[in-house]
Amino acid sequence: MCCLASLASRGSGIVDTTKTPAGLELNVHLGYLLPHHPEIKSLLQKHPKALGVSLVWPCPGDKVWHQAFRGPRLGIETFVADLGNVEQLGWQISGSGFAELPLATRRRLSQWLKLGVGMGYTTKQWDLYENYKATVIGSKLSAALSLQYGIETRLSDAVHLKTGVRFTHFSNGSFALPNLGSNVASLFVGLNYGQLERRSLDRPPTFSAKNSFSV
Repeated sequence: MCCLASLASRGSGIVDTTKTPAGLELNVHLGYLLPHHPEIKSLLQKHPKALGVSLVWPCPGDKVWHQAFRGPRLGIETFVADLGNVEQLGWQISGSGFAELPLATRRRLSQWLKLGVGMGYTTKQWDLYENYKATVIGSKLSAALSLQYGIETRLSDAVHLKTGVRFTHFSNGSFALPNLGSNVASLFVGLNYGQLERRSLDRPPTFSAKNSFSV
């Protein structure tokens, strides 16, 4: 059993890696503010536009959960959105941490699911006297949640094209009313520079010696 644990330790890597700095990613979004409440319909004017800038770190594969999720990525993102009605809804700005999980990986194409959680800031909130129709959020600070599906195309070893769809939600949890929250669905296109190249994994994850035991 001890020998088996040693062999598992040598073969535990699931990703061929070359040490590189974090990847820099830039995405532009065009979306739609979902009118999930009748009061929001009157606020719709133009399609929301947004810009997302991220730093992405590929997980090295030396942890059990790295292997179980087949080589995920972690990162931080700044997201700036114009909701299409700056006068009443203003701008939404968020800073989030995220995990990006591979769904399928091929030689040049890969699919990723990105989950983000962070804090948001809204430049225009509800005000009884000056902005009484904008019942989306009653505070400047809020939670920011995002769910994103993307297809990544490798243009070169260092440059990747990304396209996909994203759902972004801002809400303050009703600690300040009103709080209908904002829900934006968007399409995006962007580039990732410096991302670590990976191979697809066709075998179940293995475990390193420090996570093994013998009897």
